[in-house]
Amino acid sequence: MHSSEWSLLFFTLIGQFSAGLATAMLVYATINRQHEGEEQASFFKIGLLIATGTIGIALIISFLHLSAPLSSVFALTNLKSSWLSREILMVSAYAASVFGTTLYWLFCKGKRSLLIPLLAISSLLGLTMVLTMAKLYMIETIPVWNTPGTLIAFYVNTILLGSSFALVLLYHSHKGNFERNIEIVFVFTIIGVLAVKFVSGLVGWDTTTSQNVAFTGGGYHPIWDALLWAWLLGLGMLIRRVFPNPRDANTGIRLYLLAFIFFLMAEFAARVIFYSSYFRVGI
Repeated sequence: MHSSEWSLLFFTLIGQFSAGLATAMLVYATINRQHEGEEQASFFKIGLLIATGTIGIALIISFLHLSAPLSSVFALTNLKSSWLSREILMVSAYAASVFGTTLYWLFCKGKRSLLIPLLAISSLLGLTMVLTMAKLYMIETIPVWNTPGTLIAFYVNTILLGSSFALVLLYHSHKGNFERNIEIVFVFTIIGVLAVKFVSGLVGWDTTTSQNVAFTGGGYHPIWDALLWAWLLGLGMLIRRVFPNPRDANTGIRLYLLAFIFFLMAEFAARVIFYSSYFRVGI
């Protein structure tokens, strides 16, 4: 993998995590709309600050890939035909939206009825941002990227990291005392997206197999392939938590934190393999 691609790797990974967390907060707010309290306030405060902070970090990292960062604004003049222009627009729109939602939550404590609509806007913009990121790589001159697997991989990353981190926040803010249906929704969402990823591999759309790296002439290290097994470790943490198990808050947050860490390791390895598989055939 070329050194210049590391900034793109962190930009996409962190940006998608932010969008996934915003979407997870929308799901939580929709399910838990009838209940308000210090636990919910803590969940949204920490979640929104992290979502805003991470997309801010992603924006800063994205500039490291540009030789003339200040010139990026001119890319917006080509929205009709350029996915890069659309990506810049959507990243900016999502960042502004989630930042505005965070300010609303922090400073409008007496009136928070607009939280769900604002989170819905942020989530929609964030998920559209992920679409523009994926479409930017799905080009004919790089066949290994030009498959539905790229789109699937980017959305799996978004939902997987956002939902698994939301579980950590849930236990941290509620001290283990919350309605079990919220936990179940997030867990089965994670299992669902992992199933989609598995099916994607079965039909030949997987962008994270070491075979893709054969085009790079040895620019791939097997350690990344080994780290992909962390998906199973993360899934094991979820299963151990949800099904019969001593249910105390400390055990819950430890298991969900481990699950998030394992998923993060796997997604990082998958993204390294994705960029390592670059091979332009030309037309």
